[in-house]
Amino acid sequence: MHPNSSKIMVKTALIISLFSLFCILGLVAQSYVRTASFLYSFPEGAELLQEDYGNNSAVLRQMERELSAVRNKIQAGNYHLLIVAHVSAFNYANLQVINKASLHASYLRAYILSKLAISEECMAFYIDRSGEYRDKLHIYLVRCPLPIYANKDIYFTEENVLEVIKKEIDRYGGVSYVNLYRNGELSGYRKEVYVINDPLFDRSEIDDYRLAIPLQQPKPSHLVTATPKVSSKVAVDVQTEEAPPEIYNSGTDRCSGKAFYCSRKRTACSAYRLVYQLALLGCTYA
Repeated sequence: MHPNSSKIMVKTALIISLFSLFCILGLVAQSYVRTASFLYSFPEGAELLQEDYGNNSAVLRQMERELSAVRNKIQAGNYHLLIVAHVSAFNYANLQVINKASLHASYLRAYILSKLAISEECMAFYIDRSGEYRDKLHIYLVRCPLPIYANKDIYFTEENVLEVIKKEIDRYGGVSYVNLYRNGELSGYRKEVYVINDPLFDRSEIDDYRLAIPLQQPKPSHLVTATPKVSSKVAVDVQTEEAPPEIYNSGTDRCSGKAFYCSRKRTACSAYRLVYQLALLGCTYA
């Protein structure tokens, strides 16, 4: 074989290997976490959740069932809860709007604490300023550990005095916002991305929430007597806790189950991100 041919083959193999590596890292960066979603509505002007308003009562019962089934995993740090209060895209910086969103989130957090005895250390909180689901609130069961850079603070006041409200909101040190982007549907899941805008961190220091939420299946008609066939993909839903999720991301090594954290303060987390990506890369080949 000609020496030049050997060199060309080596270079070609190297290029293919690098291309494959970049493709794998790209897929890791775009992976989604299998997530259960619970949406609550608040009447206009209401500060507290009314259980008999809209679908709140049914959603509360569903949330209690699903969170109770995985409470031990949440308390152990394997899963966590994400609370997202949705506000208008036009006045999201208004102090009264921030206070109202925080008050709504605090009520649901207190409900979970009292009903399910799930620690507030297992819950993250953000305010969505995209304008989607305006004046509503989401509780997400996210099947991965809580990142240490996640905001867990909720500050509010029940007094309608601007000076008092400002004093409470200032305790955030900078409000932690997210922007919601919908990314279509795939294999029975709705893909949603929450892009985090936290003034305590540079964008390079954090990972966004990429959530894969099971689509609600249409209820069978009462006229149908035959048992409907269910595909294997749909059958693996949010209640199949022991089955490893096909969609995974955000700070956990699937091989060892250990979480990679960086400190929630103004500090570089590039080492954390590198170790995290390399760990997922290793799992890809495992």
